[in-house]
Amino acid sequence: KAAPRKWTEGEELKFLEGLKLFGRDWKRIGEHIGTRDAKAVSSHTQKHFIRLCLQGKPLPPAVAASGDGYTLSGKPLDPNSAAARAYGFKPDSLQ
Repeated sequence: KAAPRKWTEGEELKFLEGLKLFGRDWKRIGEHIGTRDAKAVSSHTQKHFIRLCLQGKPLPPAVAASGDGYTLSGKPLDPNSAAARAYGFKPDSLQ
């Protein structure tokens, strides 16, 4: 398996733009970026949402329209999940 490729500045800008345009439609965001598929986008999004949550920043409106949770599904983030713990979440982080 090849090592993951770091996201370029251009890909990151297209990603952020895609979230604003397409919300949680990973396939369309991937098409918008042009160099990443839906799986890569969803993985990147999960990390991005957790960082936003830890920083107390809101989700883009198009994302929040399908659920205000900082997760791929829009459901509330479980601070005990492996993904959240990997980013330094503690069970009381959401209180």
